[in-house]
Amino acid sequence: MNTVAALFQFLVSFAIVLPTSVVAGGKKGNGKGMGNYFEGYWIGIDPNDGGDTRRSIVKTGKTTYDFVARDSIITLCGGGEPGSVAGTATLEDEWLVSESALTCLDGTSFDLVFTLIPQNDNLMVEHLETASGTFIYDAYFWRQVAPY
Repeated sequence: MNTVAALFQFLVSFAIVLPTSVVAGGKKGNGKGMGNYFEGYWIGIDPNDGGDTRRSIVKTGKTTYDFVARDSIITLCGGGEPGSVAGTATLEDEWLVSESALTCLDGTSFDLVFTLIPQNDNLMVEHLETASGTFIYDAYFWRQVAPY
């Protein structure tokens, strides 16, 4: 096989294999699939108020999880109180989504949508918005403890 033909064959193979591997890897991009990816204890910093924010996630079914969100300062509640939200989350595509209600100490309530987006083995981004679509933040979370 001459050099030009070999180069052409390589480029055709590369053009077919690369997009296939990217699609197979999905949003996480490493091809491992989601499996137990989200399970564990995650810590981040709220970009709006600088408070520490933690997520505890336990897999309960093939695509379902128990989800607990804890924040040292809840800006939506006026910023002077810690708070937590507990609920369930569902694997949608390769993102984990939880729709949960936050109730402040004064009785004010907010319906929130947490969308967790994998970045690499121990890093994810949480996109947080209200159920009506009002953006709250995008925050990075680092896994501290994993069950595997």
